[in-house]
Amino acid sequence: MKARRGFSFVEILFAVMILGIGFIMIAGIFPVALSQTASSQEETASAACVSGAVSTVGNLPNLSALFAASPGQVVRLTDDIPASAASPSWRQLKGNQILQDPRYGWVAMLKRDAEDYRKLPPQVAQLIVVPVKVRGRSNFNNSDLTQSPGTGDTTFGTLMPLQVKVTVASGKSGTGIDTITLNSGVGVPAAVPGAVIVIRSGGTAGHIYRLGIVDTSAANKFQLLPGNDTFSTAESITNADAWIVGQALNGGGNMALGVYTTYLQLN
Repeated sequence: MKARRGFSFVEILFAVMILGIGFIMIAGIFPVALSQTASSQEETASAACVSGAVSTVGNLPNLSALFAASPGQVVRLTDDIPASAASPSWRQLKGNQILQDPRYGWVAMLKRDAEDYRKLPPQVAQLIVVPVKVRGRSNFNNSDLTQSPGTGDTTFGTLMPLQVKVTVASGKSGTGIDTITLNSGVGVPAAVPGAVIVIRSGGTAGHIYRLGIVDTSAANKFQLLPGNDTFSTAESITNADAWIVGQALNGGGNMALGVYTTYLQLN
């Protein structure tokens, strides 16, 4: 009987190498799939946040009363506002700010121009919605809906915008990179890339920016996230009042997933 020839060491080595490459390629698919799944989940949650915010805020009674003392400014809904039919309150909507999946929620701000071309208060208001994901914990809860330690611009709940002052600078005449510096406020030590900044008052009220990577040339300075700012290189903003959403606070906080704007008819 004629003996059959076996595999040589070189043949086995090549077979193992080919199998190894195949397994590595297969293993590489899983992180990509997980990343795409997470991204898809966040996009779905963001859409639900925006839909919920438009429905909830749009149905607040007598919404125009909110702007009586702050025409042309971006306002947040807080516990400072009395819970009455004549003055809509954060209390009337905050129960809807956390989604059924409690890892996600939304933060809303509103702006109505001081007057229209007829010198009358406009009948529409801009709604700014920031979908957020919980940071540092497993889910949002009732404590995130509580304004503490009392009232005023510097107090907060996790699902509220925080007060801050910012300076925005164009890179047109320098590095070519637009930057934003957080000068003061609750959110300064905890500001993180991806956070949303909304100018609160003045001629640039309602301008929206997103923080990019940290700029090491100065403290609390960030580059603007490319494609996510409305900054004109022809202007600069110095020490402006603003709101920030997307920060880490008290071991928790929230992570901004994006920013969306629409308009509501005032009732």
